[in-house]
Amino acid sequence: DYKDPKFMNYLTFVEDFTSRGMWGQLPDFIPATKHLPVVKRQVKVEQTSQHLLNDFYQKFVTKHKAMFDESDIRDFVDAFLLESKRREEEEDNTFTDRQLEQMIETLLGAGAETTATTLRWALLYHQAHDV
Repeated sequence: DYKDPKFMNYLTFVEDFTSRGMWGQLPDFIPATKHLPVVKRQVKVEQTSQHLLNDFYQKFVTKHKAMFDESDIRDFVDAFLLESKRREEEEDNTFTDRQLEQMIETLLGAGAETTATTLRWALLYHQAHDV
């Protein structure tokens, strides 16, 4: 819901996180760059942003679990929680809270940012080509 201040705060974090470029990821490809001050700062900023995003996902899952009703499956998260409950006795159960948080991160992060970027490019294209 775009009127929810927490969700809008989340979108700001995602935008901020993705708009910085790849400085923080550079050491993954060129390990020697981890010693450069600009890269060190960027890695720290990205880690802080990632921590804030993870906190958002954890709170989202916690709130959803508190409202979970096995007889009223409302969305993907409820379906995941139901399956998790069914498999809780399994030794190799991969339906964990952390897995759910990562799936939400993928769905929200990729969906929101990809849609926003696509719309920006479409508007720029229309403006540039007078369509």
